[in-house]
Amino acid sequence: MYLALSLIILLNVPGNAYLWIARLGFFSWSEVLVINLVTILVAMLLTILNWVIDFYQRWTKAELTIKGTEREIKQLKSQLSKSSSLIELKKGTAKFRIEVSNIRLAIHNFGFIKVHTEKNEQGIFSGTLSELADKLPLHLFFQATRNTILHRDIIVSVAPAAYGKLQLTIKESLVKNSELKISRLKAAGFRKWYNSSSK
Repeated sequence: MYLALSLIILLNVPGNAYLWIARLGFFSWSEVLVINLVTILVAMLLTILNWVIDFYQRWTKAELTIKGTEREIKQLKSQLSKSSSLIELKKGTAKFRIEVSNIRLAIHNFGFIKVHTEKNEQGIFSGTLSELADKLPLHLFFQATRNTILHRDIIVSVAPAAYGKLQLTIKESLVKNSELKISRLKAAGFRKWYNSSSK
């Protein structure tokens, strides 16, 4: 409406002023009516076209947002199901199952993956470190080094080290060496994970 009114005013006032100054004669009432109707029609068509384009852009953005949200929901469901799943460990000849949420540390040494639990129990995981990592929820666990996966709850402190590395202090009750270094390549990923996961 504003566009149509603006066009009508611009056509009639400056247009008639120009015709009067140039002494070209004025339009007849029927010509003025046709000009104004055509102007209103063009303004309406342009407005509708603008609405259609805007609606389509908003609709496509909404579709993309919905798809992204669905992917995030699936990932969250997958992570939640991982948190409540069980992992089989060996202790000597005996096998036992523990909940993923009870795992605190996994270390790969001499071809074996030793898993430390919340209550400082230990067991051997039959598989590779990457297979174990696939079973663990990403928001709780991080592969700090080539041979170590840790739970965020065992991290006591994080300090910068030389050459962009990070120095972690973990709970002494789990391992003899309570200090762990994260390489420069993994440091940025660790910061992002730890800051988004910290309570």
